[in-house]
Amino acid sequence: MVSADQLTVKTPDGRQLEAIVSGPGQGLPLVFHSVTPMGLVPLRSSLDPAQCGLRTVFYARPGYSGSTPHPGRSVANAAADTAVVLDAIGADRFVTLGWSGGGPHALACAALLHDRCLAAAVVAGPAPFKEAAGVFLAEDSKRLRRVEAGDESELVKNCKQIMESASGARADNMADRFTSVADRESMKGQFADWMAEYFRASAASGVEGLREDEVAFAHDWGFKVAHARRVARLR
Repeated sequence: MVSADQLTVKTPDGRQLEAIVSGPGQGLPLVFHSVTPMGLVPLRSSLDPAQCGLRTVFYARPGYSGSTPHPGRSVANAAADTAVVLDAIGADRFVTLGWSGGGPHALACAALLHDRCLAAAVVAGPAPFKEAAGVFLAEDSKRLRRVEAGDESELVKNCKQIMESASGARADNMADRFTSVADRESMKGQFADWMAEYFRASAASGVEGLREDEVAFAHDWGFKVAHARRVARLR
């Protein structure tokens, strides 16, 4: 495992953000916005971009791990939080990668920190619900419409079910959690080990971070995706 430093930084509004930083101090930072729900677990050495000379920056979104909850946050708020973490480690420019639920947060950086964000990539990220509701699965669309309307009764129940399932994640059952052949075949070796630890860590945080993510996805993201610059879509 690449050596990683854990730090806690304060935001201007008094919250705290927990982060893990690995790689050379002079390396170009790569801010990793990971899947929903998220667990703040250091990447295995074979997975960490630090092995390529980058400085991997991985922070817990509000409500996860040691990061203070931020009820009512929007996707756009991730840009300001990212800037706070980067300022704390003395980094000016950076690149970012958003995976699945982390995708919108990487796009927020590309749109709102375009003077600092040199490039962004999104892997299997969702589209803005308010602008592209037709591309969502019927079940997801129904849930997000309720959340958009202010009805979170089913959301909290769903979050609890997801976290209960995540708490039992093991490397040998990770493939069973996915439906696509590509996802199932990828759940091997260090990646499966890390994913299982990641999901167990997410469950230990409780449901607030996941709830906040889901609410943020259902509402206006706070920026236009078209304003995101230098973005690559990787799936």
